[in-house]
Amino acid sequence: MLQHTTHANVYFIPRIRIMRLIQMAVFIAVIICMSSCRAQVHEHPQGELQGCGPTLRLDIVSTEAARQRGLMGIDQLPPNYGMLFVFADTIQPAFWMKDTRIPLEVVFMSNLGEIKAITPMQPYTETIHEAPEPLPYALEVPLAWMANHDVNVGDTCTLVLPEMLIIE
Repeated sequence: MLQHTTHANVYFIPRIRIMRLIQMAVFIAVIICMSSCRAQVHEHPQGELQGCGPTLRLDIVSTEAARQRGLMGIDQLPPNYGMLFVFADTIQPAFWMKDTRIPLEVVFMSNLGEIKAITPMQPYTETIHEAPEPLPYALEVPLAWMANHDVNVGDTCTLVLPEMLIIE
């Protein structure tokens, strides 16, 4: 409520009300920032990669549109985060980094979780990185994540996927 002083015909908002308005504005700004940052990466079904270093949280992309977008436009990944590409048919997946801003490695995996290849990929390149054989899974993680956690080709990891995952 505005109050009127008798001296100078000046209206003022009590100091406590100003502080509450500032607190509310800061709260709203933080919520907006958190939701937009989270939406950049975590807009897909969630899963985990276990048994190969620390548990890796996964965004799972299982539709053609989501697989094509991948991690394009992302400036930074959270710690122990990856994106799992799931294919309806066992195909020989191939990746490039044309519009991807951060260095990654792609990990090609069998349906049993065996790592078949780990391939480094540099930002903004059009080099094609193809799986060594037809495989149902490809995992993108920050460059050197696997080496930093002593995970190698031939290791077997456990993929924890949602029960109702729709694969197109």
